Amino acid sequence: MKKRVLRTKLAERLKRQLEVEGSKSALAAKIGVSPQKLTAMMGDDWNYITRDSLEKVADYLELGVADIFELLEVDFWKPIVDAKDWHLFEGPQSPLTHRKEFQKTRYNDEASQTVKKFMREVLRQVNEPVEEHDQDEDEQVMKKARTHNCIVVGSQKTNKATEILVSRFFGAVAAV
Repeated sequence: MKKRVLRTKLAERLKRQLEVEGSKSALAAKIGVSPQKLTAMMGDDWNYITRDSLEKVADYLELGVADIFELLEVDFWKPIVDAKDWHLFEGPQSPLTHRKEFQKTRYNDEASQTVKKFMREVLRQVNEPVEEHDQDEDEQVMKKARTHNCIVVGSQKTNKATEILVSRFFGAVAAV
């Protein structure tokens, strides 16, 4: 199940030109686009760029279509398909958990079922998940996340694993 994403190849060329012009405002004015649109194109952080803006940048930088866009292959599910194994961190097994603040919700349940259904129907060759519940030990969660393909369902309010993983990602300590 491969997917391709459209990306602009303008960032490096625009950054080099920015060094010549000195400021985004000056470069944007020379091209004829807004500074916000220029920033979006430089960071390839856009949902929509007008044809007019692209034509102006192409003319200014003397680029052809092949110099502006590329399609990149993205195969997000490949590690799970290759391993045929995955873990689903879905929070407490029942709402009557010993930690009252982490209660599995109907929405978490629905999300878990949707993920499992997707895996069965779309990624047919993948095994059923190893279901992880009531994960309270930081190091245990981190070890599994480092060594297994993991999907986490639920916010930090309903799933301790989410709190642990997100806090570690940002270098914070999970609340006790």
